[in-house]
Amino acid sequence: MTYDFVVIGAGISGLTTALILARHGRSVALVEKAPEIAPLLRGFSRSGAHFETGFHYAGGLDEEGILTRFFRYLEIADEVETTPFSGSCFDRLRYPGGDEFHFPVGYDALNAALCEAFPAAAGEITAYLDLVQSACSTLPYLNLDADFGALGPFGALQGPTLAEVLTRGISPPALRRLLALHTLLHGVPAAEVPFALHASVVGLYYRSAHGIRGGGKQLAEVLARQLAARGISIFCGSRALALQWDAAGALEGVLTDRHDLLRSRNCVSSLHPRSFLDLVGAAALRPAYRKRLLGLAETCSGYLGFFTARRPVPLLAGSNLYLAGKAEGDARSPGMPMEDRLLYLAGGATDDGSGPHALVAICPADVAETSAWADSRHGGRPGAYRQFKAEMMARMQARIEEEVPELQGALTLRAGATPLTLRHYLGHPGGGLYGVGHRVGQYNPQAATRLPGVFLTGQATAAPGLLGGMLSGFLTCGEILGHDRLRMEVKRCAH
Repeated sequence: MTYDFVVIGAGISGLTTALILARHGRSVALVEKAPEIAPLLRGFSRSGAHFETGFHYAGGLDEEGILTRFFRYLEIADEVETTPFSGSCFDRLRYPGGDEFHFPVGYDALNAALCEAFPAAAGEITAYLDLVQSACSTLPYLNLDADFGALGPFGALQGPTLAEVLTRGISPPALRRLLALHTLLHGVPAAEVPFALHASVVGLYYRSAHGIRGGGKQLAEVLARQLAARGISIFCGSRALALQWDAAGALEGVLTDRHDLLRSRNCVSSLHPRSFLDLVGAAALRPAYRKRLLGLAETCSGYLGFFTARRPVPLLAGSNLYLAGKAEGDARSPGMPMEDRLLYLAGGATDDGSGPHALVAICPADVAETSAWADSRHGGRPGAYRQFKAEMMARMQARIEEEVPELQGALTLRAGATPLTLRHYLGHPGGGLYGVGHRVGQYNPQAATRLPGVFLTGQATAAPGLLGGMLSGFLTCGEILGHDRLRMEVKRCAH
């Protein structure tokens, strides 16, 4: 069989792309090396608890939010039950000593809370939040009425940085640090991330914050059913090895490790850009483009602890907890003790609703911290690495129990991850939490390549997280089907 498109990678970007193309009558083959689709989104289960790895919460899931419209367009909205986070505290920042700031839902409520905490900066706060809303409204697909303009969908993502905007507009250093808290949602420091990108991510959380009942696993199951309904051919447990070309230089198909050639004149890769280079071969792309993709910097990496608690954790019900630490700069500096870094905690769900209470802790890190074992392979790491990992997990647990008395004596570590773990499971060579980051001065790849019939999708082309992954799928399909046409179709999904 010859397919209209082969989509490589069944993460959220690849799934979104495949469903849009199938909706438009294209025959699609979906190739995924993992045993099931959406492995990151699904999370994993251990000791009766289910742990989230790819989804914790999202903005844009309110009634008129852009993620809700994407769900409607893909015809999954009726099967996805969203759960609103606390209106008075969707995110809680706890400082050393116990003082807290609560982020409420809604721009007006957030403005009031910030002005109460920093009354002398009230005018600056209002102006800053106006800038965030304005930046969100200029980006196509986030605003379905916005003009693409001459520079395309991401012309606004080159400067100024978040740090520059905060330095110019916000006087109190403590307030600048508070407003930069959510850089963890995209993994790029305030001094490097374009303000427009940061605003497009955090601005949706300021407007609304939701979870999904059943978490990422439930969303993955809903997407799987929609793939079947659309007649998409799924090849799980199959790794794409290379793109194959005919004698005339046209794409012939995708060769997999099962020695199958999936025939197609069109291919969409959702792989990390470096992995994409391996697919196409050295001669297919110009040296300058290859060099650019090889030079793309990743987001911060991290240490992740997956814990169960022996009692309920009301603190994490409809809310997340950030421990501020003592860091005033880049919280992933290799020389900074874990105890001083930012630490994020999110609740989870049990497999059947009656098991132990799950929570996930994420601490920013630099892949350089595990460079001594960079040449080792998963499953064969040396004893020194295993000892290092155990020590980092023990320090993480000790810090949580010290700074969160509500959890003291209640935690059991079930699994842990380091930058090398992320490198293995996520397929990100630099171990980044979100893969390739978006930085001022760095030109990330666009959906269309110079190779006829070959397109890219994924977080590197758009933004991180569930929204960024889905957005990249729409951007890629907009290149194929026409942006005006696709945006108009999404716009019709208002209700």
